[in-house]
Amino acid sequence: MSDYRPGQEAFYHDSGEVDKVIVLENNSNSEWERYVLRVEEVVRESGVVKPSQIGETFSCEKRKDVCMGGLWHLLDHA
Repeated sequence: MSDYRPGQEAFYHDSGEVDKVIVLENNSNSEWERYVLRVEEVVRESGVVKPSQIGETFSCEKRKDVCMGGLWHLLDHA
């Protein structure tokens, strides 16, 4: 798990969708992984959820110490 800085590009994976995002805020702490992200590109759409929109801004969070604390992942690659 990486710690992403504001301005950094990453790939947000959730429910089969992959979005190229820009990190706007990193509000993580020792217990929680928390980010505010902006969608730059939809790399792969999901058949499960409504596709993200380019320019959309959203927040995501999950507990760091729980195996299934959140189903999304922020990664360096698509």
